Amino acid sequence: MSNADYSNWMGNLPERLTKVPLGHLAIPGSHNSFTSTLDPSLGVAVDQSESIQNLGSSCCGAVTKIIQRWSTNQSMAMLDQLTAGIRYFDLRVCKKPDTEQFHFLHGLYGDNVKSLLGTIKTFFEDNPKEVAILDMNHFYNMEPSDHDRLLWEIEDIVGDLLVPVNGYQYKLWSLTLANIWNHPGRIILIYHNPFNAATFPKIWNKNVIQSPWPNTSSKESLVDFLETNYTEKKRPPGYTFYVWQGCLTPGTGTIALRLCCSLENALARPATTAFVNWVKNKAPGEYRINICLVDFVEMADFIPVVIGINSQSSGSFREQMTEDIFAKEYMSDHQHTKL
Repeated sequence: MSNADYSNWMGNLPERLTKVPLGHLAIPGSHNSFTSTLDPSLGVAVDQSESIQNLGSSCCGAVTKIIQRWSTNQSMAMLDQLTAGIRYFDLRVCKKPDTEQFHFLHGLYGDNVKSLLGTIKTFFEDNPKEVAILDMNHFYNMEPSDHDRLLWEIEDIVGDLLVPVNGYQYKLWSLTLANIWNHPGRIILIYHNPFNAATFPKIWNKNVIQSPWPNTSSKESLVDFLETNYTEKKRPPGYTFYVWQGCLTPGTGTIALRLCCSLENALARPATTAFVNWVKNKAPGEYRINICLVDFVEMADFIPVVIGINSQSSGSFREQMTEDIFAKEYMSDHQHTKL
């Protein structure tokens, strides 16, 4: 990976790109983002079947070690990813059984949600022109009351940094860096479980993002899937977020035949290389590239390549809208928003 500093890459964009909707920028993202700290000692997580959980508790750690090798999608910790330039995070969350604590997970349990939120807050206080998307899209062992409690926990820690929905929800073309910078929010939190929008006005629902899943263990099929979606403009027009997934998915047979191998070496390395080779000649914009998602983001110059293709952006006619109109609409809505 390049030695360039990407901790403030959004703040260093040309002015014209700060007026382009975020849905039309190329944004590097990580798949199963916070899995570098999966802990086999905590046992098999609740996203696995009951039979796998039972097997994991009765095999002296052998099963959990295999799960760790095939469930770890990132080797970089969250703060390192932010510093390296990652601005989209793909998150799975659970309430850990027999506790009241929320954890990130994928096969095994990872970090406590509350602890990482504090680190996220510090990063954005130190880098005030950066904006990130936290996409909480899978939940396990959580009742409606648990969702409320998690959202209040998030509000309590990073509420002042959340970008509110009011002012943007019906005019996503105005969700630009330039407009966001005029207000305190720097984190767009997308939550894929139903919640009370009146109670949590700074939480975005799942309708603002699409993420087609290639669902293949073949890098050739992966590239064909991406190329078809790109050339046939299968991305819907508009300003919502769209994820281009550069990840391969192991089947049961793949893992069974390679128990001593890992996701990183067996699938992620060829997939990330193939994805970078595919995306480097593409352009961001309507119908085109937006969020790019891979495993092990440090591979194959993924981050600098994705950030670099923003230079190929043609911009958007919406950037001609006056800042005065936006400011008037935003402030009218924002006056009614409470933390």
